[in-house]
Amino acid sequence: MKRSNLKKAREELKIPEDMRTRLGSSSTPLRERSVKEAISWPKGRDFEHKRYHKIYSCGRDKVCLGKPGVESLPSFKPRNINDMRPSIFLDGRFQEKNISFVDIFGYLEQIGLEDTTALELLGALLFRDAFMLDHIEKKGVLVYSPPEPVLQELERRVPYVKESPKDIPMRIFIHFIEALALNEDVKYKTLRHIRLNEGIGRRNNLLTCTNIVAVFLHKIPIARLIGRFASQSRGVAPITQKKAFEVFPFLAGD
Repeated sequence: MKRSNLKKAREELKIPEDMRTRLGSSSTPLRERSVKEAISWPKGRDFEHKRYHKIYSCGRDKVCLGKPGVESLPSFKPRNINDMRPSIFLDGRFQEKNISFVDIFGYLEQIGLEDTTALELLGALLFRDAFMLDHIEKKGVLVYSPPEPVLQELERRVPYVKESPKDIPMRIFIHFIEALALNEDVKYKTLRHIRLNEGIGRRNNLLTCTNIVAVFLHKIPIARLIGRFASQSRGVAPITQKKAFEVFPFLAGD
C-alpha cells in the first residue's frame, strides 16, 4: 500500500480564519467567470451530435461537458439553452449512464462504508469546492485543481467508486462532481439572469452533498437532514458554514 499522505492532506484542506467570513463574497466573481467561460464554449449542431469540452483528464480517462444538453431542447420546460451534459469517458469510451446528484449520494455512502477517513476528506473537499477555493487560472481559463496530497490520500484509501459496467477512478469521480456543480451555476445564471452571489446552484448542491457526508459519518442526525429537505422547495439541504467547521475538523486544521 502507498505511504499515507494524511498529514499533508490535512494541511491543504485547512481554511484560514480570516477567509471564513468571506467565503461567499470571494467566490462570486469566480462563479461568474466560470459560467461565462462555459457559456462561450461552442455547441454541437444538435442534441444527438454534442460537442464535448474536456475539463479534466488522467491518461485515457476524462470528464467532459457535452453541449447541447437535454434541458436545451424546446420541449423542456423551463428551457435552459445553455444546458450541458456532464460526461465521463473511461479508457477513451463514453459512459452511457447519466449520473445525477442522487447517484452521487449513493456513491458517497459507498465510500463511507469502505473508509470513513476517505469520506471525511471528501466532505471537506466538497465544502471547499462549493466556494471554489481550489480553482486556479491556467492558460487563461479557470480550472478545478484540488490539492494533490488530498487526491493521493483519497486514491490510497478508495481508488475507485464501484459502478457498472466499469468502476470510476476517484479523481474522475471528484472532477465529475465539479462538472455537475458548474452546470448548476450555468442553469441558474441562464434561467434567472442574476449575479451568482446567493446559495443557489453550485453552492447549495455541493453543500447538500457535504451535509449528506456528515450524516453518513454519523455527525449529524438523519432526522435533521430530512427536516432540511422538507423545508426547502428546491430539493436541497445545504450544511451551514458553522456546522461544517464543527463536523469536518480538516477544514479547521484540527
